[in-house]
This record gives sequence, C-alpha cells and structure tokens, in this order.
Amino acid sequence: MKGRLSFTTDKDLKIISWGKKISEFTGIPAGNVKGRPYYEVLPRISLNGFNDLLQKSVIENRPITVKNYVFRCLRGCQSADIKISPGKNNRINVSLKPTNICKFEDQLKSCERLIDMGKFASTLAHGVRSPLNAIKGAVVYLRERYPQEKHLLEFTKIMEDEISKLDNFITRFLTGSLVTEHEIAEIDLNTLIKKLEIYTSMRKESLKVKTDFRYNPTPKIKADSFHLEQAILNLLNNAFEAVGKNGHIKVITYSEKIENKDFAVVEILDDGPGLKKKPTSFAKLPEKGKSHGFGLFIAREIIQYFNGKLEITGLKGKGTKVKISLPAS
Repeated sequence: MKGRLSFTTDKDLKIISWGKKISEFTGIPAGNVKGRPYYEVLPRISLNGFNDLLQKSVIENRPITVKNYVFRCLRGCQSADIKISPGKNNRINVSLKPTNICKFEDQLKSCERLIDMGKFASTLAHGVRSPLNAIKGAVVYLRERYPQEKHLLEFTKIMEDEISKLDNFITRFLTGSLVTEHEIAEIDLNTLIKKLEIYTSMRKESLKVKTDFRYNPTPKIKADSFHLEQAILNLLNNAFEAVGKNGHIKVITYSEKIENKDFAVVEILDDGPGLKKKPTSFAKLPEKGKSHGFGLFIAREIIQYFNGKLEITGLKGKGTKVKISLPAS
C-alpha cells in the first residue's frame, strides 16, 4: 500500500484515532481498536533495549524516526519506516510506511478470495435447490405429455439425469464431501464430449453458431464425470459467449504424449475477439462475455484436481484456443 499508515495514542499508549489507510491495511475498523493499547493490535515497537519507543518519545519529549524497522508480523509487512512524534494534550502520533512486503502477502490475498468464493458458492447452492425441483417436475410432465416425440424424450432423459447429478452434487457440497474416491472412475473423453455436443446443440441453433466437433482416439482417463462435464461445459459456454451470433467453434479430441506420459486432450477453438493482452497470472485472466472469472476459476480447479492441465492462448481479434490435457488412467 502506498502512503503512510497513521494512528494516535494517549500517554498510556491507548489508541485515540485510527487512520483510514491503516484500517484498510490491517483489516481492523477504528471502532474495534479505540481505547485499546496499540500493542494489542500491532506488534509492540521496541528497539535497542527500550521496551517501547512510544514511551521513549514521551519521556524524552522528542520525535523518534526509525528506518526499516522489522516487525514480526504486520499484515504481511516485514519492515517499515516509523515516525513517532509527541503531540498536544499528551498525545503520541505514529506514522508507518511499509518498505518491504512479505512474500506470503499474495497468498493471503488469494486465500481471502477463496473464502469469499466459498461463501458465495454456499449461498448459491442453497438457492438453486428449490428451482431445481421445479425444473425436474416440468421435465417429467413434458416426458409424460409427449411420449411420441423421440427427440424430446432424448433431451428430457438427459435433463433428468443431469438434474439428479446436480442435486447429489449440492448435497455433497453442503456436507463438505464434494468428491470421494468411489465416484472417480475410468471415463472415455469422446463419450463425454459427445454428450456436451448434445447439451449445446439448442444454444448453437438459437445463436446461429457453427460448431465442428472432431473425434479422434483418446486414452481412458480417471475422473468424476459430473465435475469434468461441468468444467468443460463452462469453457464451451465461454466460447459461445465470445463468438456470439454467426460465430464458429471447433472442438477436437486427440491423444498426446507429454514428458513420456499419455494424455487425452480436448481443444476448444473459437473465432471470437480473443484475449486483450497476455495475462500475468491465471487468476487474473478475465472471463469472456459478461461474467467475472468464477466459471473459469472453477474449471481450472476441477481439471487440476484430476492432475490435468488447462492452457488458454489467443491474440486480440484472432480468437482463443483452450486446451485441456488429462493424464491417461
């Protein structure tokens, strides 16, 4: 954080004022610290035999400046320039300027993002359940109302199966057991992608998007079919959002050797606007369309969970290529 972090104490070292920047830096609002000794909130500032430099400043009635003072921990800050000045009415003004940020700071921020996502996902899971039951009832009605419609029956069967899978997934999510070993089985990647080709066929027709699915022999892989379907479907949906009407999406499966190991590979190529710039890290890569990265993040986590790799490449105005590589079982 740029700028100085400031707070003020009385002669007993109890906090009187707590600046906005230090509140943001520590994550502690002013209302939670006022009236408390500062060393209950921050590490005590001591140096060269003096137990507390704030007390030293009051006793000697002079400002004290310390360069690169090393803290044990201050919200990821390892060191800071400190200025302590006695003020009016026995007040002590303290100003900190962080000079070296702990290497774990980025990891802490990443963990905070994961916690926020977890809270959001839990709320979403609870909210989805009721409309899901209503959708299942509507699907059953359509199947029984139009038993002579062959294509409708095919779609309603798929929808029922997926609704049941989704309901089980929500149950496992809310009980903290998303994936268990008995759910991981050998999967044929081509079979899974063919199912997704059917899923996306209605969207393809409505958007007038041209799709080209090409299937080549691939080795069997080990994964949970429901999770892997959702990961690849997220990436396919991104492609549909990117190309819009009259766009083109190509999906290719094949096998590949990577470092003498066999992998089943699926590539999703679109002729959309591509990436605006090369991302500095996967976590900062924006989602295509109007979403904000959550679907892409989930897809990556699922693929990595099954020891796979997700690569995204593209240039502005030249489309995007998504490559998913999964190790052979």
